[in-house]
Amino acid sequence: MRYKLAAFFISSVLAALAGVLYAGKTFFINPLETFSLANSIAPLTTSIFGGLYTTLGPVLGATVLRVAEEILHSNVKNGYLVVYGLVLMLSILWLPRGLMGLLRRGKHGGDL
Repeated sequence: MRYKLAAFFISSVLAALAGVLYAGKTFFINPLETFSLANSIAPLTTSIFGGLYTTLGPVLGATVLRVAEEILHSNVKNGYLVVYGLVLMLSILWLPRGLMGLLRRGKHGGDL
């Protein structure tokens, strides 16, 4: 229980420090833009897309999803979030272990 409480405390302090630094840098915080639903679920979606329970999975997922989001935003002006959401839904259905699961399956020549 002590370790969990210490981890929670440390992560809260780091989050508060990040907020203070962000507010000091921008001199303005708009909760509707900065803390939107899309920004709140981004860490979850990148972890799921990249592959849970791996170290490289969330990094790979964040990289691929960010590049895909920028490409979609530049090519599909209206409704790019719908296309982005469909891509995420289909990837969760077809890649239940994320990109790392796909890479591992290709490396080992079969399903794990």
